[in-house]
Amino acid sequence: MIKRFDGKRYKVEVHHSILNQRKAWFRMKAIHKRSRLCSWVTNINWIISNIGEDDNPKFFESDWTGNKREAEQWFKRALGLLQHEKSFRYLENRFDDDRNAGEWENVVGQKV
Repeated sequence: MIKRFDGKRYKVEVHHSILNQRKAWFRMKAIHKRSRLCSWVTNINWIISNIGEDDNPKFFESDWTGNKREAEQWFKRALGLLQHEKSFRYLENRFDDDRNAGEWENVVGQKV
């Protein structure tokens, strides 16, 4: 399942897929509207702190894997944060920081 959000400077896609009861995954992608640069942003600290768990190494990756219940919780938390205007604006600032640090290389529509 993919849910899309349209912010001031970024579009965000929240992805999650249930493979079976014991295996599912979750990830988030941000697309800078002007430059069309994009990145999987699930491992940005603010996202880890608000959706995942700070001390768990599995959240340091772009794709999070867990069981069905965990993936559904991550998805619901992400939707809740992105539907909240102040949270989305704050997150867009974190995306700016990450992108300005040179972490974003992919261009939407370009094959990698």
